[in-house]
Amino acid sequence: VCGALQVLFYLGYSYVGVLAGVEGYRWIVAGSQGVESYLRLILLSGAAFLVVCAVPIVGKWLIIGRFRPKQVRIWSLEYLRFWIVRTLMRSNPGVYLFVGSPLYGLYLRALGAKVGSRAVILSRDIPVGTDLLTIGAGTVIRRETTFQCYRAQAGRIEIGPVTLGRDVFVGEMAVLDINTSMGDGAQLGHTSALLSGQSVPAGERWHGSPAR
Repeated sequence: VCGALQVLFYLGYSYVGVLAGVEGYRWIVAGSQGVESYLRLILLSGAAFLVVCAVPIVGKWLIIGRFRPKQVRIWSLEYLRFWIVRTLMRSNPGVYLFVGSPLYGLYLRALGAKVGSRAVILSRDIPVGTDLLTIGAGTVIRRETTFQCYRAQAGRIEIGPVTLGRDVFVGEMAVLDINTSMGDGAQLGHTSALLSGQSVPAGERWHGSPAR
């Protein structure tokens, strides 16, 4: 049943996208020519970009609300809700343009994350359990770092917090599992991993997998 509903959601979402594209094209070519056609194209492209960016935000709040620490049985209806929200977040091409800019922090805040000022996030691995994500002011997260705020284990989706203090540095290709934290000024080396339950004290530098 879960698989069938996933297929229906995919087909329905794709159909709406195609329908919107066809109607947009008709609006551009209907009774317009020359400069007006270009103006309509620009207007439609801008509106489409805003809609694509807004859909994951609206969908997340309507379908899930706030993420809380919990376990979700895979293939249950609750998992289906989680899967739909995750799919909407990752199907948004606009978010990849925000990575590395202040707009990315604003986007994550709109999804419920707590992101401080001057935080720089360079990873394209978009977090899903955003309400459980805390990133302090001045923190830097390098490329290809994973901080999903969830993991799949033993037939269940486990959702938990990731907390980073102020002026934290997380190296490239690092992994932050659920229920991990780093104190103010802490650093995690490249290709290192914090396993569930680990916490880096303020001002310390850890590296390795598991990090030490």
